[in-house]
Amino acid sequence: MNYQFLISELKDYNNDISVYLSYIASHQHAIAYSTIFWPQFECYCDSILLEPFSTEKYKDFLVANNGDKSCVEKIINHRHIKEIWGNPDLSATVEQLTHLGNLLKEMWQCKLKENFPNRKMIVHFYKGGTHADLLDFQITFWSER
Repeated sequence: MNYQFLISELKDYNNDISVYLSYIASHQHAIAYSTIFWPQFECYCDSILLEPFSTEKYKDFLVANNGDKSCVEKIINHRHIKEIWGNPDLSATVEQLTHLGNLLKEMWQCKLKENFPNRKMIVHFYKGGTHADLLDFQITFWSER
């Protein structure tokens, strides 16, 4: 993996990711990021949902989608990769969002399989089209029914 390409500041730390992390990260950051990379899921009304979620929105989406629970899971569980970190002023590249999206997909697949071994779960990372807006990069998951 070419982390020097993905992390522009790495050059200021002799291209050593361990040194970089020791200067910019904290245990609190690691704990916060763990909730993104290894999230909590809940089974609610036979749907697997990313926590936190709104039971009211779940019920509204269920009615709007004619009781299709997989469709509701796709909607409620979807996240825009760029917005996960919340700060709209943070710049990102296609390569960075692709790397993070692929990583999230792998990690969420592992966690879902661990938490729900008897359930077939689909995790989908959507990168957008040829000239995609960075907000088009999305991840979601749903139960195969």
